[in-house]
Amino acid sequence: MSNLMVGVELLISGLIIVFLVLLFLMYVMKLMSVLFGKQPSEVRISKQPLATISADPGEEELVAVMAVIASLLPK
Repeated sequence: MSNLMVGVELLISGLIIVFLVLLFLMYVMKLMSVLFGKQPSEVRISKQPLATISADPGEEELVAVMAVIASLLPK
């Protein structure tokens, strides 16, 4: 019976120690995020208009895609 009580005592003390270590690490992580968190970045406004891309791929693009696929397929 003594061995069982020692085992239960070790189990409970181990669970408590693990819980306390995880709690400590959680607060350390929160503190680190507050101290070294990212500063809000500036919003950059581009003076150039956005480039538009046509929905239909050109003939050169299709040839390039077909060449890449052909090189990947087993012969």
